[in-house]
Amino acid sequence: MQAAPYAPQEGSKYEYEFSLFLPKDFPIVNTRLVLAQWKQYCQGGEKAPCSDDSPVIAVRYVAGELYVTLNTDSGAKKLYRLTDEIRNKWLDFKFLIRFSRQNDGQIAAFLNDKEIIDFKGVTSYSESHGYASKSRYYFKMGLYRDIMAKPMTIYIDEFRMREILN
Repeated sequence: MQAAPYAPQEGSKYEYEFSLFLPKDFPIVNTRLVLAQWKQYCQGGEKAPCSDDSPVIAVRYVAGELYVTLNTDSGAKKLYRLTDEIRNKWLDFKFLIRFSRQNDGQIAAFLNDKEIIDFKGVTSYSESHGYASKSRYYFKMGLYRDIMAKPMTIYIDEFRMREILN
């Protein structure tokens, strides 16, 4: 996780690339599982009270469905869903993101070089939810899930992030 002063800033455009591999025996369960996520820093740091601390953008895998969500003041929506078998294959993701609480926000996403998302609009929580007027965002990936007894293993490779200067 990036320290707030170095984290991506609202209004700028960033590119993220990473690869995920779920082994063939990865359990298919009907419980919350986030594989990668972009979160918005709360005012005064992560511990400040924000009315919604859900990831703004998340790559999720639940009950055999891979999907990407966007959470903003207007609620959560799925931007992409895939029900094909994804286990035992490398998944190469590329995201181009401009976080904004205005309609100039952007999410373009590619999975294995195929465009899966082309979204333009609000991509950030507003100040009314406790977030700073010029917010910063951080990225993290791993297995973020509800408590369960079943073990899970994921492989992560080739992470890259860069600011796109216009």
